[in-house]
Amino acid sequence: NGTIDYVVDAAMEHLFEFSSQVPGRLVTTGDINYEEFRQIDLTVFAVDRGTPPRNASLVVPIKITDFNDNKPNFTQPNGYHFSLFENNASSPFVVPYMIGQVQATDKDDVNTTI
Repeated sequence: NGTIDYVVDAAMEHLFEFSSQVPGRLVTTGDINYEEFRQIDLTVFAVDRGTPPRNASLVVPIKITDFNDNKPNFTQPNGYHFSLFENNASSPFVVPYMIGQVQATDKDDVNTTI
């Protein structure tokens, strides 16, 4: 029988499906977050409508590319507090005098540009 149905592994149905309009066209059904999945090894199945039905499976590796969807977060969410002596230029400390340091992190990949 020449009619073939395509399905994805049940564990990934919330993210992928085959189009009902174009046989074999794989489409997404939900958002795929790079911070959750860097790569998905998706098992797909092809089943014919013969008697008895025959089937085949294949693992399709899908690389997820990061998108700049996260804002930086400061490591001290309640803020930073620094102190500074007045007339800093005339103090015995070396100029420039370090007042403090802030730090932020970003969940997006370092190489994300879009």
